[in-house]
Amino acid sequence: MLVCRKPRGATCRTVLGFGRVRAVAGRPNISVGVVSYQSERLYLLRRDPSGGLMVHEQMFQRSVGLHYRDDTLYLATQANIYRMPNIIRSDQIIDGRFTECFVAQTAHLTGYLDAHDIGVQAD
Repeated sequence: MLVCRKPRGATCRTVLGFGRVRAVAGRPNISVGVVSYQSERLYLLRRDPSGGLMVHEQMFQRSVGLHYRDDTLYLATQANIYRMPNIIRSDQIIDGRFTECFVAQTAHLTGYLDAHDIGVQAD
């Protein structure tokens, strides 16, 4: 299970360049997702209520691609594509601070593709 926080009605933006991740994630009401095939992890970063940096990490074998669309995270790994929708309603909050909870509900076995880029179309 992956959790993160954003203000109601906020939009998602793509941030390029890992050097800016810390600066961007430190801003209020912004969450950043980063994948690393070296550490085999998906990282979700955001500012915590006390002003520090909150980091959530989840292991996925050779995490190489990440996409967010329609309140759902898509993760490409060495041999799978995971679909992780936000499972809580827009009026719910978990532990008094999380407004999203992403759970891997679908895994597509692709074979050894090692897909570094992933995107999802409406159709």
